[in-house]
Amino acid sequence: MRRLIVLLVVITLVPCIKVDADQSAFNFTIPNEIIIHPNETLPVVLQYENLVNFERNFLIEVSNIDDKLSISGLSGNWTTVQALQIGTTTFNLTASETSVFDTVLLSLRITCLEDPNWILEKDLDVRISRVSNLAFGAQDGSSFYVQQNTNTTLSINISNNANYDDNVKFRMNSTQDWKYGFAGDTNQDGLYEHNLSSNESVFITFWIETPSIQNGLPLAGTGPRFTLSAESGLDSKITSWYFDLEMQTFYNVTIDRNEGYLNVEPGESGNLNVTIRNNGNVDAIIDAFIRTTQNESDRIVSNGWTIAIFDAFSSKILSPNESKIIEIGFDSPNVNESNVSIDFVVRPESYPTVERVVNLNASIILNSSASLSLTENKCPSVAWNDSCVQMLQITNTGNFFDEFYLDIDTQTGMNFNISSEIISLSRGDVSAGVPLTIEPQKGADGYQEGSAHIDLRRLDGKLMDSIIISSYTEPYVNWIFGEADTTTNEGRLDITITLRNDGNIDDGLVVSMSSSYFTDLSLTPPPGSIYDDEAEKIRTFEVIEIDKGKNFSFSAWAEIPDDQLAKDDFYINITADSRFNSAESFFYSVNNSIGILEISKSDNEENSNIILDLVTSAITTIWAWKWILISVLISGIMINKSLRDRINRRKNVDQIHIKTVENSEPRDWMKDFDKSEGSKPIIVESPTISTDNFTKIFESKGNLNKPVTEPVDSSIVGVANSVLSKNSNTSIQTSEDNLEKPIIREVSNPINEKISTFDDLDL
Repeated sequence: MRRLIVLLVVITLVPCIKVDADQSAFNFTIPNEIIIHPNETLPVVLQYENLVNFERNFLIEVSNIDDKLSISGLSGNWTTVQALQIGTTTFNLTASETSVFDTVLLSLRITCLEDPNWILEKDLDVRISRVSNLAFGAQDGSSFYVQQNTNTTLSINISNNANYDDNVKFRMNSTQDWKYGFAGDTNQDGLYEHNLSSNESVFITFWIETPSIQNGLPLAGTGPRFTLSAESGLDSKITSWYFDLEMQTFYNVTIDRNEGYLNVEPGESGNLNVTIRNNGNVDAIIDAFIRTTQNESDRIVSNGWTIAIFDAFSSKILSPNESKIIEIGFDSPNVNESNVSIDFVVRPESYPTVERVVNLNASIILNSSASLSLTENKCPSVAWNDSCVQMLQITNTGNFFDEFYLDIDTQTGMNFNISSEIISLSRGDVSAGVPLTIEPQKGADGYQEGSAHIDLRRLDGKLMDSIIISSYTEPYVNWIFGEADTTTNEGRLDITITLRNDGNIDDGLVVSMSSSYFTDLSLTPPPGSIYDDEAEKIRTFEVIEIDKGKNFSFSAWAEIPDDQLAKDDFYINITADSRFNSAESFFYSVNNSIGILEISKSDNEENSNIILDLVTSAITTIWAWKWILISVLISGIMINKSLRDRINRRKNVDQIHIKTVENSEPRDWMKDFDKSEGSKPIIVESPTISTDNFTKIFESKGNLNKPVTEPVDSSIVGVANSVLSKNSNTSIQTSEDNLEKPIIREVSNPINEKISTFDDLDL
């Protein structure tokens, strides 16, 4: 079993060799004709190739040979050839001395050891020939100097030194593709035949056309090698002669590229580049200079311009086909317009006839340009009664001094005004800020947009740049208390107020009400208002939107407190807050006691009549302290009267005492009490009390013990009103946020009236 396995492994490792039965075993290269001279031994070389990928053996045998010939050196054994191997085998062929000039037959037979069916038989023609003897009259390696782009004719002699006439065929070949031919070649096929008699010598004439020198080639002293061959018609022996052609020195220069035209800014410099090339076949020094009608140099001043060749004094030796970039600088005058024209000239040193010229031009072209921009956006919006100044900036982006002005092309929505002064700027300069004043139009709505198209123009009116400035009118909130009507009827104060939206936008209001007394009061909201419809007493309501310029009216009432006297203070304060800007509050106050109406629009609005305010404040203060002053006055009068009565009573007692003393008989007073006619008189002294106790008793009898209301500052009233309506306003804001939904407008319950009086507020 083990041996079987080993055998199988060996079989799998041995490469498989496939042999095609139709495949040739060998490939032999055998000459068709052999030329030999009498009494000459000639080696015959056969080339073979094993065509299969394994080793084979072949055998060469002579199957037929003429008696004038003999063979030696042919092995009679099998020749082994490795797989796919190429090789040669040689044998010698000899012609007998007595051989005649004739063509005889030689037959070879080649067989393969591994493939007996493979047999190659080959017949060779063996020509026994006369001996030729041709000779050229010049030595090999001759050299001839030629010029470019010329047709050069050469002649060479050849001699037939044989004892027989010979028909010779002449051919020529070269290492380069130059045109050539023989003078006697009528059909121009490159073959020339000439019959030479024995011992005859003739000249063979031929021509060669030299090409132009291109890209420096052929170099000076170089050229192609030509070989002239002569083939004998006797024995096909070839006699040859070779020679060299060398190009003569050729100087040349070309201008391959130039930029030609240059634009230069005033007073600035610029360059033009010119590419030159040595198109000759020898190293050369190239002269370069610039030329005008008046001058010729490497640096020229013309018409205010300075033109110079950079690196003009350096050596400019160029190899054949070598290029170099030459830079020509132009320094322009500081003027608006100018131009200059020069010739740039190059030529090989010492060869002035070989000259190349290109015209170069430079001009000053005035580039007038400028840009307009904002320094910063300072006026994105403008207050309705104000103005704003936006600064603009001009930059001269041209190449020369220029003058500009600004012009408002079109404007909409707002009023724009800009200075028309002339702005002079040098090249690259930036102007100072140019003011543009922006004002809202009269009666403009809030957020009304405005824009202006501003042009930047050159002094001659040419448009340089433009910019669009945009802004808008800021919203202005202003409510005016117009008509206010107050009436008192059966202990109730009724108020009707009309306000006007005097701002520039549609706005809404949050209206609230407060009082200086603990009493019943309520607002009467107009239709469409938002309020707590479950509350009996409405302290606040909201109106979503009131068109600008429109009036808005509502009512309110309040019960006059029972403990208020006819001339007591009773304040009703009404505050309206803007929905658009909650910081804007408008205040209205009613004093029922003296019928004074106070209207305050906002904390930041000044009172126009300071004297009236002072007088009103003094009156209000005196009025608030009136009961105290009256009480003190009455108390003083009563105390004074009591003191006077007491003094009078004391005087009466003294008078009675005096009369008793004057009586001679002292009276027995006790007896008077014993009389039966009636009660005895009693002397009662008036009671004495302090002033403070008397005042307290007086005030209690006169119902003067209620708290006195001090005058209330409008700012305190505003704070109190905010406290009273805090919860209500919160509820109203919640209702406002839900307006897009099906709404049941609810407002928080009115604030507890226990804090409705200013004395009770914790401020």
